[in-house]
Amino acid sequence: MSTTTKTSLKANKPTEFTGSYTKSKEFLQECETYIELTEPTASDRVKIAFILTYLKGPASSTWKRQYIVSTYNQTDSLTRFKECFNAAYGDPNKKSNSLTKLERLYQGKRPFEQYLADFLILKAESGLQDESYLTRRLVNGLNKRLRLKTMTMGKSTWDLQTHINMLRKWETSHQSYQGFTPFQPRQSLSQGVPMDVDKKKSTMVRTQNLPKLTPQIRDELRKKGACF
Repeated sequence: MSTTTKTSLKANKPTEFTGSYTKSKEFLQECETYIELTEPTASDRVKIAFILTYLKGPASSTWKRQYIVSTYNQTDSLTRFKECFNAAYGDPNKKSNSLTKLERLYQGKRPFEQYLADFLILKAESGLQDESYLTRRLVNGLNKRLRLKTMTMGKSTWDLQTHINMLRKWETSHQSYQGFTPFQPRQSLSQGVPMDVDKKKSTMVRTQNLPKLTPQIRDELRKKGACF
């Protein structure tokens, strides 16, 4: 049976937690990630002690002292500790707040995958299961290009996952053409500058350099009908 051992990877230490419920989930995730990369085989009691050292500020320090002196500190598993922590600092209106954020979620200029990640997180936190509503919310939050693509190429019978798969495909196709140089039609040849008929030097034959006609040539031209 394989066992998890300490890795040589470097990890950023967790950000100190001062009691804000909006940061509680992120704080626990940072702690668990750091532990997994540095001391994955540590006991739950050691992991809990490590997390407690990053609780700072009046509010969180008070809760930390109460937890340490309680009997739970001796018997709690890491899972039980997180439940206690979330009960004290978790968002009391998590579902309703997530639903509000989902209603206001728009892609804007962000990459589709970043927008999708936020969408899926809020979907999970809100607990919504209505496939029809979630599909409409996903499409309505897209940027103009992807929304129009969905309206023209999509099908109303697609479920949420099919919409996600097709949007990923379209976005990948769009990104692959981003490096191409757009076709530029060849410019028509210049028609040049129109001739100015008022300028004598461009319309009149220069006669001063022509040789003079001899009497013999004049007679020959006269016989041919030339006028003088």
